[in-house]
Amino acid sequence: MKKYPKIISFLPLILVIIALAWRLIGINAQGETWDEIAYFDAGKNILHNLRKLDFNSADWDINKEHPPIGKYIYAAVSFPSYIHDSRDFTNGRVASAIMGALTILIVFYLAKDLFSIEVAALSALILTFLPDLVGLNKVLGLDSPTLLFFTLTIFLFIRACKKLNHNFFLLSGLSLGLAIGTRFNNFILFILLPIIFLLIFGKDSFQKKRIYLIYLLITPAIALLFLYLSWPWLWTNTLTHLASSFHHWGAIKELFLGQVRRPGYDYYLVYLGVTTPVAILLLLVPFFIQSFRNKNINNWLILAWFLASFLIAFSPTKQNGIRYMVIIYPALAIMASKGFFYLFQKKDSLIFGSLFILYLLIININYYPYYLTYYNEIVGGTGKVYQNKLFPIGWWGEGLEEASIWVSDHAQTGAKVDIQAIPNHTTGGKLRSDLVQNSDNPDYIIVNLNSLWVAGTKIPTGYHLVKTIKSDKVPFVQIYGK
Repeated sequence: MKKYPKIISFLPLILVIIALAWRLIGINAQGETWDEIAYFDAGKNILHNLRKLDFNSADWDINKEHPPIGKYIYAAVSFPSYIHDSRDFTNGRVASAIMGALTILIVFYLAKDLFSIEVAALSALILTFLPDLVGLNKVLGLDSPTLLFFTLTIFLFIRACKKLNHNFFLLSGLSLGLAIGTRFNNFILFILLPIIFLLIFGKDSFQKKRIYLIYLLITPAIALLFLYLSWPWLWTNTLTHLASSFHHWGAIKELFLGQVRRPGYDYYLVYLGVTTPVAILLLLVPFFIQSFRNKNINNWLILAWFLASFLIAFSPTKQNGIRYMVIIYPALAIMASKGFFYLFQKKDSLIFGSLFILYLLIININYYPYYLTYYNEIVGGTGKVYQNKLFPIGWWGEGLEEASIWVSDHAQTGAKVDIQAIPNHTTGGKLRSDLVQNSDNPDYIIVNLNSLWVAGTKIPTGYHLVKTIKSDKVPFVQIYGK
């Protein structure tokens, strides 16, 4: 490493450029996804209220099931679209990609602080090419800011504990406010941060380091105050409005392991197991071996992060695959990277590391641009999931925009189009204005697997398949014509 000091000094910049570039490639290619319009419109409402200096909580209830910080970000970057009254998510998606790349940069510095620059670099590359994370970082959604602020909070808090730095403790409180102000699931940090504190300080927590115990109260207090001040929805009838937001959530029926049913406590464990590339899962084994053999405190910090993420299984938000548990990904990447370097000596690490990244690249290329349809080798890939109807494919509504463009390019003037899909709104506004959305004797029917499998949609007689939208050879959106 001493031979390349200049290269090493530029390594974080190189890694973040790679991560961002990979996310910007085809940023609009997967089309509109389920919740993008909700956050886009919420941002428009936020700017409207701010422009009028309207802080009446009743006017801040749009998309009230989520706190506002992520929507503030998307409102700021989507301002040009609002001015032109266009439904353009590009700026928001770019912002999401930037937040994803910044998360990877933070993970690099965290892994470097706790372990080594080699572990840090591989952790960053794993996150760069993790299929589901790439897909989520291309969406105007809350997953990217959720993960960014969650990761930043842990990074700042660990640094505060390690360096006994008061400013880092206070900054971690502000970051915690941003985290819970983006998504309620980040309240898990209220449990995880004390665990991190106890792991780092050990017996000293209640003896020599008692002065720092106060931060276990100050940090969440700062966060809760920030949440309150940043969200006018809470400024009146605070507890009632909070309850209203929380009560939005409840278990919904979803295709899971071949049955349409309410997800159980095993939901996220199963999803992590079937949507994470198998090579990454295998590398967890040497990490666990090393952790229990050497009892390295830094290993246990990351393991605590990994395990605490599963507390989301006890929340009512068990739905939509891994997205509500996206906070586990940095811990997963660091664990896999640490396991890799425990398994392979330095002389072999470059060869096997290159093969490992090539493996992730191939997965990305196979599923481009529909990364969110990826399933791993444990379930036989997306093809076997499709054959056995095990899990949703195309749940996000991706591909419907591409189907709408195809119909617009081929349909006659005034043709009728029936969108039999779940969801049915993710067309990106790409249907020609003269085309009529009508289920009465349509000229074209657009259908996705979600609709076929969950709603039991049937294609009427007299229609034939004219176009399929595929991911890894799986036809997850189909167009039928007369």
